[in-house]
Amino acid sequence: MLKFKLSYIFIFLFAAGLFAQPNKKFELTQINFENNSNFSSSVLREIIFSKESPNWLSQLLNKISSLGGKAVYFDSLLIQSDINALKNFYHANGFFKVKINSNYQLDLSNNEARLTYTIFESQPVYFNSLTLKGLEWIAPEFQELLTDYCRVDANKIYEDAIVDEKKIILCPSFVIMVLCWLMLNVLM
Repeated sequence: MLKFKLSYIFIFLFAAGLFAQPNKKFELTQINFENNSNFSSSVLREIIFSKESPNWLSQLLNKISSLGGKAVYFDSLLIQSDINALKNFYHANGFFKVKINSNYQLDLSNNEARLTYTIFESQPVYFNSLTLKGLEWIAPEFQELLTDYCRVDANKIYEDAIVDEKKIILCPSFVIMVLCWLMLNVLM
């Protein structure tokens, strides 16, 4: 029985060594974006987690001084995070039906990797209107003022930032207007 266990352990350790993946690093030399017509590649590069490795001169300067940058290595586990970050960015800017695919090539002879994101942007969503609800209980002049403030150009592509800006400015303004209206009604 002991011989059987020892031979089983030996076979397991031998097989684990055979099928182990080599600890080979690939320098990420290029990140490309295809079909991105609405946002530049430089903007999209700032959004993703994967970063390109600096050129050889920058790496050399980093080795001999504090200038330059270290080599950046390809991590395939970051691809899904990159895709999620890109989708969130496109959604926040009115492209709700965006599709993103990724592809990478490994150059085994030079230990380099190239990463490509193919983006299918689809059509952007435009503002139709921004509707305020629950204003029935305030004075009509305030309703009109708030409604005028919340008008949005129907030719403008949807952006989360525009909606957030309206909400941030609207909330304190709304509270101040209601308080003024209440004070005027109480004083009369």
